[in-house]
Amino acid sequence: MNSTIYGNKETVNIILDKLKSKVPFTYIRYGDGDFIAMYPQSVNKVIGNANKSFITEEIRRKLIESYEIDKPNYLVGTLNTIIHPRSQYHNVDFKKINGVVKNHPSSLYSAIGIQEAFMEDWKKFAEICKYIQHKKVLYINHYYEPILTKFFGNNIQHIEVPQYNATEKHSEVLYKILNTDVHSYDIIILSCGQLARVLAKDLFNRLPGKTIIDFGSTTDKLIIGTPSFEKLTLRSHISKNKNLITSNLNKIISYFGAD
Repeated sequence: MNSTIYGNKETVNIILDKLKSKVPFTYIRYGDGDFIAMYPQSVNKVIGNANKSFITEEIRRKLIESYEIDKPNYLVGTLNTIIHPRSQYHNVDFKKINGVVKNHPSSLYSAIGIQEAFMEDWKKFAEICKYIQHKKVLYINHYYEPILTKFFGNNIQHIEVPQYNATEKHSEVLYKILNTDVHSYDIIILSCGQLARVLAKDLFNRLPGKTIIDFGSTTDKLIIGTPSFEKLTLRSHISKNKNLITSNLNKIISYFGAD
C-alpha cells in the first residue's frame, strides 16, 4: 500500500478547510469492526459489540467498494498507522485487508480524528460544529436528542435507523434519504455504525452536491446524561473517559453560549 495517511490533527484541519471552502465532500470512517467485517471469514457472523451487524457477502462487498473510492473530495478514514491510546488499530490485521482490497485510496485519513478533536482539542471540535450549525442537517442515527441542536443547529431532520444490525436495512434507509427533499438539507451527518460505510458509495455518487460527514460514536458523547445515552452499549473510549467527556461537553456548550 502506497497511500499517504494523515493523522488526527491533520485530518481535522483538512475537514475544516473543506468546510470553509464550501465545496461538497464526504468523510467516511473505517474502524476496527468495519475492517474485520471485510475479512472473508466474517461472512455470516455478527460483528461489533455496539452495532451487532450481521455480515452478508453483499455487506462485505459494499464495505470494500466504499473504501476503494479514490477521489479528492471523498475522504476515507482508517486506523492503519493511527497509533493512539484510544485507537483500536491493534485489532485489525492489515495484511488481511491488503488481501481483500484491490486498490487503496491514494490518501487516507484518521478514522478517529473528529473523536480526538473532541477529547483533546475541544475548540477545534467546536469550530467544526460552527460550520454545521448554520446549515440544514439530515441526521442518520437510531436516536435523536434535543441537545444535538447545540452542536448541529436548529434545522435538523432525523432519519431513524435500528440500533443493532442497521446494515440489514441499508436499502430502506438509502431509499428514505434519496426521497427526502434535497433542498431541505445541506449536510448529512452519519452516526449509524457500519451502515454509514455501507451507504457511503451510493450517497457520494447520487448526492454530489451534499457534504456527508461520518461522526460515528462521537455523537454519543454529545448526549451524555440523556435518556438515549442510558440505552447505549458504550464503547471503551466513552466508558473510560466520562469525566473528560462531561468536562469538554460543558466547555463547548459554554463556548457557544458566549458567542
